[in-house]
Amino acid sequence: QFQGRIAWRATDKNSLVIHGGLEYLQFLSGGVAPMLTPVFGLALQTQIAKKTSLSLSADQGLSASYFENQTSESTSFSVTLAQRLSGKLGLTLRGSYGTVTYTSSATGVAALGNYDYASFTTRLTYAIITRGSISVTYQLSDNVSSAPGLSFTANQVGLELGYSF
Repeated sequence: QFQGRIAWRATDKNSLVIHGGLEYLQFLSGGVAPMLTPVFGLALQTQIAKKTSLSLSADQGLSASYFENQTSESTSFSVTLAQRLSGKLGLTLRGSYGTVTYTSSATGVAALGNYDYASFTTRLTYAIITRGSISVTYQLSDNVSSAPGLSFTANQVGLELGYSF
């Protein structure tokens, strides 16, 4: 994978990161020619108010699939809103959407097709000591696949203790 990256801090409140390049996949067997595919993405972050930030990101990539003899091309978009509620309490809301398309990397092998996924995550974080925090997270995920048996909806709740060195 060959990539370049540009990071620009336009103001104290706004920043932009852009990356792009090429992914070269060569297959050891299967009779498929090597693939040269563009990969790119961007992330924009802005400080809306003193205690509120908004982040937008989009990415496009290609990689070897978890499934044998297949590659996966993915496109994703996300929006994150972070709000400091008090001196020690913060709330983060994140929504994301993406799509993955599978391609066979072997002659005569059918690809899985594609799937779309969406998720919503909310996280409440409380600073318990100077560099430590505790977070409670809820995530709702919905995955819709063109392949039988791979669609699902999930609800997850998490508890995390963190410390920064």
